[in-house]
Amino acid sequence: MQGDQQYQTYIPPLTKINKTIIVMTATVFIISSIFSLMAKNFSLAQYLGLSIGMLTKGHLYQIFTYPLIQDGLLSFIFNALIIWFVGGDIENELGKKLYTALLSTTILGAAVTYIIVMSIFFRDNLLATSIPFIGLSGICYALLLIYSFLYGERPLLFMLIFPMKAKYFCWLLIGIELYMSIFSASSKNSIGHLGAMLFSFLFFRYATKIRKIWAYTSSKIPLGDPRRGGSNRGRSGGHLHIVKDNQDDNYNSQSNNGPKYWQ
Repeated sequence: MQGDQQYQTYIPPLTKINKTIIVMTATVFIISSIFSLMAKNFSLAQYLGLSIGMLTKGHLYQIFTYPLIQDGLLSFIFNALIIWFVGGDIENELGKKLYTALLSTTILGAAVTYIIVMSIFFRDNLLATSIPFIGLSGICYALLLIYSFLYGERPLLFMLIFPMKAKYFCWLLIGIELYMSIFSASSKNSIGHLGAMLFSFLFFRYATKIRKIWAYTSSKIPLGDPRRGGSNRGRSGGHLHIVKDNQDDNYNSQSNNGPKYWQ
């Protein structure tokens, strides 16, 4: 049937970058769980999570370590699956360098937003400033946002039952996670999550324009010239090909649901 052909099971490959993120987070989660059982008053979150109180004491490394701390097992599994399924396609489309830059921008952007907002509006609230900002959710929000731009028309099955376009599916997940963040005990995390989405949006819009210039410049350099970075640099290797509506015969010959970039 046509419906069976349209909604096929697709599992993207677990790339090296995403595998590293998941393995590191899982390792820290296991270690944190063991410490919480052995020492009731000790928590890795207070040292690796991002908090204003610890930053003022010189713990600047928290800006980079806060994504490694998770709220719980279900949160870790859900975020890990998003990084695997959503992040895999985005990495294949952007390439390793841009994808790594996107993740770095998201992590730093979420941290900067959280620090600024908490320092301005909650600096006199000792309880709020002592609760650390933790988790992979900010990265997941950013990846879902970028995925909705790249593959907005791709059909997906919500809860494996309801057919839905990818852009609606991603925004629905963003809405669910934001709702959980706002009405949970760690509601202040939603500040960082919004910052992660904002910075990922700005990075994506800027980076794709740079790729257009890069692709155009490379097309003017003869094949074999060292400035091209290799004579066999194609879509799967260099990730320099810019996809527009119905212009990539190899990609859009069967579907009009391919990536769309900022013009």
